Amino acid sequence: MTRFSAVLVGPKTPGNIGAVARCLANFNGDELVLVNPRCDITSRSYSRARKGDRFLENRRVVSSLDALSDYNALLATTGLLGGPGNLRRQPVDSSSLASVLPSGSSRVGLVFGREDVGLENDEIERCDHVVHIPASSRFPVMNLSHAACIVLYEAYLAVKDWSGDERHPSREEKQAFLSLFRDVLESVDDETVTNPDEIVLAMRRLLVRGDVNVVELGGLFKFFRRVQSDL
Repeated sequence: MTRFSAVLVGPKTPGNIGAVARCLANFNGDELVLVNPRCDITSRSYSRARKGDRFLENRRVVSSLDALSDYNALLATTGLLGGPGNLRRQPVDSSSLASVLPSGSSRVGLVFGREDVGLENDEIERCDHVVHIPASSRFPVMNLSHAACIVLYEAYLAVKDWSGDERHPSREEKQAFLSLFRDVLESVDDETVTNPDEIVLAMRRLLVRGDVNVVELGGLFKFFRRVQSDL
């Protein structure tokens, strides 16, 4: 079954962390991850967490999103939409979360940005897809814990009836393939390959949206290694 976690980047409010822990308990979350937190866990965190205090006690603290290579997918959340040419900020609505979640046995991190400035572009680029909560254009940016509650709820609805033991590739395995894919792109003598970064990002999203398993990824590895050897 798909397990999902809340990944908070640079949180600065102890109460918000506690409220997200409570939401994890509400919606069968797997883990609370803090990336470079700007505050400590306090009594306020525990008072907001209620039955989610176990997530505070077992929290995982890391220095960057790159430390989460054991996850199968990371989905960034953003309140800021990009224009048609900004691929990194082209999101799916939270209500369509199921369309970008891998099924079967996998771990998914739902990544939430800082209370004041959200996620930076390079952090979004480290994620596999972007999720957006539709809100009023006059005030589209939500409180961290409120946004987390909505996205965790949508994730719960998306996966609660899924089952199966098919193994999906880890982020580390997918990154190894994407490195090979980039090498092939950069070796192609073709004027149409003008922006390898965007092509690699598109391939990363296809891997998630296509729900690729380890056997299928192995087939892609073999094909692109053959292409590489023929260049």
